[in-house]
Amino acid sequence: MSVINRMLQDLERRGHDGENGSSAGIKPVAPRHAPERPVWWLLALAAALGVIVLLAWLLLRQMTAVREPRAPVAAAPAAPVRPAPSPVPAPELVSLRLSDLPALPGAAISAKKAEPPPAHAEPASAPAPVREAGSKPEPVEAAKPVEKDAGSAKKNEAAVKQITPRQRAEYLYQQAVSLVQQGRMAEAQGSLDEALKAAPAHAAARQVLAGILVDNKQYAQAEQLLRDGLDVGTVQPEFVMALARIQIERGDGRAALETLQKNQAGAKDNAAYQAFLAALLQRQGLHKQAIEHYQISLRLAPSASALVGIGISLQAENRLAEAQEAFNRAKSSGALNAELQGFVEQRLGQIQQQLR
Repeated sequence: MSVINRMLQDLERRGHDGENGSSAGIKPVAPRHAPERPVWWLLALAAALGVIVLLAWLLLRQMTAVREPRAPVAAAPAAPVRPAPSPVPAPELVSLRLSDLPALPGAAISAKKAEPPPAHAEPASAPAPVREAGSKPEPVEAAKPVEKDAGSAKKNEAAVKQITPRQRAEYLYQQAVSLVQQGRMAEAQGSLDEALKAAPAHAAARQVLAGILVDNKQYAQAEQLLRDGLDVGTVQPEFVMALARIQIERGDGRAALETLQKNQAGAKDNAAYQAFLAALLQRQGLHKQAIEHYQISLRLAPSASALVGIGISLQAENRLAEAQEAFNRAKSSGALNAELQGFVEQRLGQIQQQLR
């Protein structure tokens, strides 16, 4: 027991020494705290989160745009194509083109489009009545044969018979005019041939066909076509002048003069016809007759070319004062081209020398 007591005393003494030593030389150590994080690290984290949100929004928007159907883009309306102005042909005596052929009064220039007949709507059949259960079926009547309406058949036949050759020719002519406007000359020529077979006196069809032949340099066929027209009584001033131009084109001025002289009865009030006839008379040296027809033309419609023409014939007949007056009127009209202007000044110089 004494040993145990002595050990307890030693332990108690050591404990007192330890407390004194710690208080005298040993300092307590402060507890460690976690290091503080700087502010820039928080800002970087916020920016990274913002970038992630922005990328997610863009991706979602792109996926939505792909799924939505795009509205069709309306095509821009095409600009209207203005037809190019047709060249004005030079006023030559021997020119004859399809566009130069004058249109006859009342002749239509557009083909009529055939309209489809109106569809007759058949009345809807009434629904069949519903038969009650247990009721007896009604007897079905035998179908009656449909009798043909003899009256309507006769009316249709009469309507077909009312189409005259002249009407058929007019229809074919209108069709040919439409084909000419489309540039389909071969088909137009075929329609015009059929029109003349149906009605040889159809002047407009004959004149257009002659123009097509002239454009194709088929002068002999065009001349024969126009001659045939005169034989069937197609006497139009423009028609006769077309024939005369073709005859001049092949170098037969005398035949052209005869054509105009034979058919001048229906062209007494046509200034162009009278001036044309006067020019052909002048070429043949028949100045007195040429002066008469030039005077008729000038009374109907004064023109610079007719003044020059009558001045030439007046000078040839030695009627110098009248010729000088005609040339001066033509010069002052302002309607002469440079070539004719020089010609008139030359003639005026000659007349001044003759009057001295």
